[in-house]
Amino acid sequence: MRRPSLRPPPPLVAASSSTLSARELKPALKLELMRVDVRQIKDVDQIAQTFHARVFVQFRIANGALDEVLCKGLDERGTEPELKSARWFLEKLEWHNAASLPTVVTKMVNKMGERDLSLVLEVEGEFLETFELENFPIDYQELTIKLRTACAREGGMPCEFCQHSMKSSALNVDTANFSLKNVWRLEPNIDATITTHHAMAGRSYPCLFLTAHVHRKPGFYVVNVVAPMGLFALMTMLRFRIDFMPSRLGFCMTLLLTSVAYKFVAASSLPAISYLTLLDKFVVSCSVIILISIFEHAFTLDHEFDYVMGWITASCWAVTHLFFGLAAWRLKRRHRRHRRKREADRLNEKTLSRAASVYNLRTSVSEAMNDAVADAKADLRDLRDAAAEIVLSVSSPTRSPSPNALGRHAILGTATPGSAS
Repeated sequence: MRRPSLRPPPPLVAASSSTLSARELKPALKLELMRVDVRQIKDVDQIAQTFHARVFVQFRIANGALDEVLCKGLDERGTEPELKSARWFLEKLEWHNAASLPTVVTKMVNKMGERDLSLVLEVEGEFLETFELENFPIDYQELTIKLRTACAREGGMPCEFCQHSMKSSALNVDTANFSLKNVWRLEPNIDATITTHHAMAGRSYPCLFLTAHVHRKPGFYVVNVVAPMGLFALMTMLRFRIDFMPSRLGFCMTLLLTSVAYKFVAASSLPAISYLTLLDKFVVSCSVIILISIFEHAFTLDHEFDYVMGWITASCWAVTHLFFGLAAWRLKRRHRRHRRKREADRLNEKTLSRAASVYNLRTSVSEAMNDAVADAKADLRDLRDAAAEIVLSVSSPTRSPSPNALGRHAILGTATPGSAS
């Protein structure tokens, strides 16, 4: 009897989207992004890592009004949309990073002119965002709203986003209603990025990322944490005015406990993260300066090292504040440079868009003028030929005019030779 093999069967390899040939993919319905308006941003919660926003999105389906399937149930409201209709594709749009189901403010499909369809969607809700707090409180955050369609690219009714019609002037943020101006500075424009979400092997879903940019104003933390901690570290220099050594130790211990209390105040403004922020590093550095003074008085019982330790403490304090001051300045400069680069890119996009519009208008006008000149030349040529035929007919009465000449005489309103008689 043959012993059965214990070798495991070969794994099943699922067909991925990259292995699918272009012939197997059906043509996808293109949703061209026309307008994005983030009308409100509030409750930017760095502890829960969420933010509240109200966003308006408009798409266009080119030549969609000429498709009967897409126009099914266009005028119906409150009913189940027809399969493969424009309303059905609008229902398939999902908010990928929503903390809960957003409140739908507006959702409708209208005709845009005689050929296109307009899909409008406006929602309000809470969205998840992973905050990058390495440079807190001089940090810069990207608040991203992720929109995804449930129609897979490899499915039977594929759909994809398109940005051919996108302009920077149509991607705006309403900064007038921004209620957190004392804490954040909100940029007036947003960025739109089209990507793909691979949910599983062989299934990819188009995604649209709408990113708003906010910069934190660090004044609150500078006044309430940075300045007191720097003063506490500097106050360790006052221990040399105390002659009794145990009193020096008690004074430094009091400063250390105070700095620990301020560390808890700074930690209460942050989520439970596994790395140190810029503010944490500053607080820890000031605490280390206080610890140096504590260990000095714990192991030294006379005043012979006061002069040396005084210079060491002052040098550590100056180097710490100079280092973090330069780090803060570099961060602010880098954020300012990136902001100006984004503004320059948007300005270039607007300039290129206007230049393209002017070029297209100039080209169309030039083509129209060339056509008009060509038509005028053709008319002059016909008139010259007709006049030549008339002259030849008058000079030779026995010659019969050609059919073309008869047509020209009819156009010019002249009589053919011999008809006057």
